[in-house]
Formats: sequence, structure tokens, C-alpha cells
Amino acid sequence: MALPPDLITLLAALFMLFGVPLILFSIVLLYTGYVRYDAEQYLEELEAEAEEGVDEHGDEGVAESNDQ
Repeated sequence: MALPPDLITLLAALFMLFGVPLILFSIVLLYTGYVRYDAEQYLEELEAEAEEGVDEHGDEGVAESNDQ
């Protein structure tokens, strides 16, 4: 295996080999973490709305929307 003679080429090769995949992987993990957090918040809102519907109507049915 031949190593590049100058240090800058060696550092650039190491960055391309390890740095770029690490950056891309961290971006994907950050995005999926945000999507998971947002989904959990949305589900909590839906559960809160369902509980309010049960409390208002006194039954265990799904709360009907008043948009109609």
C-alpha cells in the first residue's frame, strides 16, 4: 500500500474515509431523532384530546370533532 508523500493529501484521504461518513451518519441520526420526538409529541396531543373527549361526554367512545 502506497502512502501519499505529503501530509495534506494524507489528511484529506483520512477525512474522506472517516469524516464524511461520520458527518452523514450524524445528520441521519439527528433527523431521525427529531422525527421520533415530533411523533411522540403528536401522539401525546392525540391522547390528551381523546381523554378530553371522554371527560366531556362521559363515555369511552372516540371524541367527535366539532368541525362539521
